[in-house]
Amino acid sequence: MTFGSTLGLTPKIGVYGICKDESLFIDRCLASIEEADVISFCDTGSTDDTVNKLENFSKDYHSNTIITQAHVDPWRFDDARNIALFSLPADVDICVSIDADELLEPGWYEKLSAAVMKDLQATGKTADRYNHRFRTIWDWRAAGTSISEHWHERIHARHGFRWKLPVHEVLVKVDGTLETVGWIPELMMTQLPETSKARIYLPMLEQSAKEDPKRWKTFSFLAGEYQNAGKHDNAHGAIDHALKLEDSDKAFLSYQKSGLYKLQGDVDMVINEMQNACRHAPHVREYRVYLAQVYLSVGRRADAIATLEAASKITVKTTGYEYNASCWGDVFYNFVKSINEQT
Repeated sequence: MTFGSTLGLTPKIGVYGICKDESLFIDRCLASIEEADVISFCDTGSTDDTVNKLENFSKDYHSNTIITQAHVDPWRFDDARNIALFSLPADVDICVSIDADELLEPGWYEKLSAAVMKDLQATGKTADRYNHRFRTIWDWRAAGTSISEHWHERIHARHGFRWKLPVHEVLVKVDGTLETVGWIPELMMTQLPETSKARIYLPMLEQSAKEDPKRWKTFSFLAGEYQNAGKHDNAHGAIDHALKLEDSDKAFLSYQKSGLYKLQGDVDMVINEMQNACRHAPHVREYRVYLAQVYLSVGRRADAIATLEAASKITVKTTGYEYNASCWGDVFYNFVKSINEQT
């Protein structure tokens, strides 16, 4: 993607998202993105005052806010998100996709602009997509210590992209060519989720699997939904399908399979799959910690100690979706200490 010139022009940044009955969260989200040059939200049928809040924000704080109301039937996240994306003006250079229960941490605009301009000045063009950090604070209403963190890919060029799949949708390049990717580790998007909402994703995930049977993450999500529904054989089948895909994360899928066996009470297979996870990802401390916990649960303390010793030798912190804060820092070392001190 190219824009501007060597005269020092800066990118035009648009933020877009979808919402429905997000009155509790939309103000917080909007406050975090008000630096954006353009904002686009597609409301898909709110019955609370979400739309009023969007309109008041547009009137009082950000006149360049586009509010679209759409009825998406049958419901698909990709269709709704594409409406919000395509509502952004054509002269926007860089887009950021956000949900109402998420926010961009302070300084995001400057960090994104700087990364884009650095690429432009160095090569005369920018990346098609920029990966950034993303964290979820699951217990944000309480202690705020249950945190997951990983790389995400919500920042992209305005043109040449669209969302696809009914749920757990993915952003794809329209022409199918290989995209260029930049990395902005200092830019953080934070999710403070509303976990009380009922979400029925199983039918849409089954449809997603039909539409793209080669996307391993879809089958991983599908396995999770089958597991929640008590359909354990279906869950195993979905994971087995994902494991056969060339680009799948074999370690994560083995970890997921171990959790399924745990529900079924098959401890030997729990251990076997956790050992597989460690074998597939010897650089990930988290899997070794989980394996040690399994050993402890069945009284195999010596194996647990040996596994934790191996885990402690992994000193490069995990940056992917496997990251678990409790496997690092004082929490981890206090856990190891407590195990070693047991008689």
